[in-house]
Amino acid sequence: MFKSLFGAKKDSTCVMSRLVKSNHIAEKAYRRAADIVKDDDLKQKFLRLADQRALFATDLSSQIRHLGGEPPVGGPFLAEALLPLRMTYLKWRGGDAPRMIAAAVSGEDCAMKAYTRALESKELKGEARELVQRQMSGIRKAHNAMRQL
Repeated sequence: MFKSLFGAKKDSTCVMSRLVKSNHIAEKAYRRAADIVKDDDLKQKFLRLADQRALFATDLSSQIRHLGGEPPVGGPFLAEALLPLRMTYLKWRGGDAPRMIAAAVSGEDCAMKAYTRALESKELKGEARELVQRQMSGIRKAHNAMRQL
């Protein structure tokens, strides 16, 4: 019991819950970036990525419920608190494509790390592991696409 209070408890639902939170933050970040950026093509890419992350969070949440857990609502507190500040800064700096792309690449780096850690977890098994692997493929494609812009 003591360990679970401080996040040391690990099982498939805990691993996936972290990814749900990560995807919630990514969705919000991409939607805000789409609102800020001036380039219409980049705006559409950000909106597609926001939709992808919303779907990822929904699919993970369904899997958590299937396993008897309760998925989280929203993202990590600190990330939720800092996201508006970062977006305000980017907007203040002009919302130009290079800065917005750099911010997206940074976010994709974090997503790659989160998914890599999840897949390294021995607790993630069966359908849950397959779901995370499929999503990792989508994360990798988005990561590569952002790096090529």
